[in-house]
Amino acid sequence: MTPLQMDLIDFRTRSDKDFQWILHCRDHCSKYSWAFALKSKEGQFIANHLTTLFYQFGPCKILQSGLSIIDGRPCRPESQGLVERGKATLCNILGKYMEDRKTTSWTTCLLPVVFSMNTSLARGIDTTPYEIVFGIINEEDLPPAILEQLMEDKTSMSTTYDISDTDAVSEQHSISSTITKPDASAADSISEPAAPSDIINDVCTQAVDSIDSSNEETDNITQHTNEVNSGNITSAYSAYLVIRQRATEKYLSNANKRIKAYNEFIENFSFICTIGDYVGIKIDKVDRTNTDPKILPAVVFKKRHDKIKVACENGIIDKWCSFDSVVKLSTVLEKMIDLNTSQLKRISIIIASKLYVRGSATGFTCSCRVKADKCDTYNDQQYGIGQCIDVSQCPDAVYQFDLCESQPANIQCCFSLGPRQEEFRAPWIATVNNIDWPSSRTATPTAQQAELINILDTVQRLNMNAVVFQIRPVGDAFYASTLEPWSLYLTGTHGKAPSPLWDPLTFITTEAHKRNIEVHAWLNPYRARMSDATYTLAPNHMAKRFPKYAYTYNKYIWMDPGAIEVQQFICNVTEDIVSRYAVDSIHMDDYFYPYSDGTEFPDAKTYKAYQQTGGKLSKSDWRRSNVNNLIQMIYTRIHAIKPKVKFGISPFGIWKNGVPQGITGLSSYDSLYSDSRMWLEQGLVDYLTPQLYWQIDPPAQSYSALLKWWIGESKKGRHVYPGNAVYRIRPTDSNWPVTEIVRQINITRSMRDSLALGNVFFSVTQIMQNVKGIQTELAKLYKQKVAVPKMNWL
Repeated sequence: MTPLQMDLIDFRTRSDKDFQWILHCRDHCSKYSWAFALKSKEGQFIANHLTTLFYQFGPCKILQSGLSIIDGRPCRPESQGLVERGKATLCNILGKYMEDRKTTSWTTCLLPVVFSMNTSLARGIDTTPYEIVFGIINEEDLPPAILEQLMEDKTSMSTTYDISDTDAVSEQHSISSTITKPDASAADSISEPAAPSDIINDVCTQAVDSIDSSNEETDNITQHTNEVNSGNITSAYSAYLVIRQRATEKYLSNANKRIKAYNEFIENFSFICTIGDYVGIKIDKVDRTNTDPKILPAVVFKKRHDKIKVACENGIIDKWCSFDSVVKLSTVLEKMIDLNTSQLKRISIIIASKLYVRGSATGFTCSCRVKADKCDTYNDQQYGIGQCIDVSQCPDAVYQFDLCESQPANIQCCFSLGPRQEEFRAPWIATVNNIDWPSSRTATPTAQQAELINILDTVQRLNMNAVVFQIRPVGDAFYASTLEPWSLYLTGTHGKAPSPLWDPLTFITTEAHKRNIEVHAWLNPYRARMSDATYTLAPNHMAKRFPKYAYTYNKYIWMDPGAIEVQQFICNVTEDIVSRYAVDSIHMDDYFYPYSDGTEFPDAKTYKAYQQTGGKLSKSDWRRSNVNNLIQMIYTRIHAIKPKVKFGISPFGIWKNGVPQGITGLSSYDSLYSDSRMWLEQGLVDYLTPQLYWQIDPPAQSYSALLKWWIGESKKGRHVYPGNAVYRIRPTDSNWPVTEIVRQINITRSMRDSLALGNVFFSVTQIMQNVKGIQTELAKLYKQKVAVPKMNWL
């Protein structure tokens, strides 16, 4: 046999005597079909029926990489035409047959429909599929049992098919497709079955036993069939061999011609096709349900030896295209000239073709079953549960086909949008090195305030509801403090107050709260001065207060996290902020111990002092303990002053190298001495914002895999708001497509039932600059205002 196309059709919405699926198989060469009614789609049930076919006809070559295809979504788009035609034919005939018979039992109608399909002339071969496979050509060649059954049907408008043996149904009701194996042994494997007469009698008898047709349908079914006398079996079988051999030869001849033409084409086309060329995808090669026009205009933006990646006006084609499926275009539509691939969604060739030809992605409607939407119950492994909406409203094409079956074809299961009452939506506003604000250290307070207002207005317009505002980047202050000096990044001079005097923290909390935006005050605990900075520290700076615990490391000045005096001072600073300002949260990032420069952090004296007091921990465990103690003290003291003020941390996104399995990278547990998992497990934070600054697809630091792991560690129900690297969409950085950020938000939303309740974006500058249209994408995602997630434990 030749390639066998298998399509598993979902009939769970029209379950019939516990049968819920149809296994439809079709032979590519003969177009012969089988259909099996199944109670389950488990592999063993499918395998049982295929084993029967293989025993009778010999092994076939499976066309797809998977055993079955759900609702006509094959792995290879070039097979889509065969799948759609076969499925459409079966479902439409079955629906009409059931309607004519006024029955809802599709299992009783399946075999007559299949028999009718198999006794119709096959396109390309002037022979019916039935004749090719079994060699029965004339009506007088049919077995007496078939003729008798057909005559009984002719005398009654309707007969009721009683299925007393449900197991028999799955054996008798079958549709399938297969092609002869294109090699010299094909004829031999066909010409030596164990018992050809038994095979013919068995299969024909099975067909008859289940036939239940009206006069009209019987006439159609018996167009090419009638009685076989036992003496005619040998001649019928010989005729079958001739027909089958002829079909095989024709198939092989065409295949060889195509292979030769393909090789010649590849050799020539590969040489002349370059990135930026305009090509036309041959629509009939990938979607045979489309007939006119035959070319889909596209532009090449990636190329390898034998395939190209193209984009059309409706999106980026998600599969590589072979050279023989496209042609070079000498002219192109005007709208294709300035096509911006970075702004396009991913889309399948089938949908792209249908959108271009018909203006919509509509397909056939099966009249034989009542459709039901599975979108709100289907849990995608990567995206979670979605909702049925128009694909044009689904960002980054994060949708799946065939889950909104009762809807038009442009309505698909989207995993990004949905009515939400609560979601954390915030950018970081970094002040260190003036990354985000203020743009100038010497600007007037009025100008600096105007910049902050512009940021808050943009955050409000995009329906975001919080900002993470850095107020203590290097042991300094963006607020009036008696404990620490004014920041160099605000006034240009370390320790110098702004003139005229104003308080940025008071200003931003007042203006943000007017706009229903939370302010999370962001502190860096131990970093005292940035690398290569040369300014003189003010006298009240913590490095001056505790000089024996201030170390130069990797060109930074860094305070010793193991020093109890330093820990206590940081807690005092935090208490001062919470007591005097209307902040909604205290926020710390990943900087506790510094990132290593390859040398040992110079805290040997502090560790030795710890050991002299009876300390038994290893240096690594001692360092982790120092960080844990600070976090526990801050959490306790914040809530003692203002119980409703939150405490959140944004640690490095990987806890340990190899956790979860398959993840590789720097281990914050071992290198930064941050046991961030423990903070989440024991509820030492109200929310955690792991910095997941990697893409979704590369497995080594997969965004989705890491997020899923983090939310699984929230044993006490603390919220997880992953951090997203918006800065990586810059062409001067990693040049991510903006759709990467959109997909990450969608993935976060898909895990909202597991405490992934929002996103934090680093940083606000890329949003303000609207890099790659990020504002437009966020506006689509954040169409409605929502509240910040409630924390019932506060």
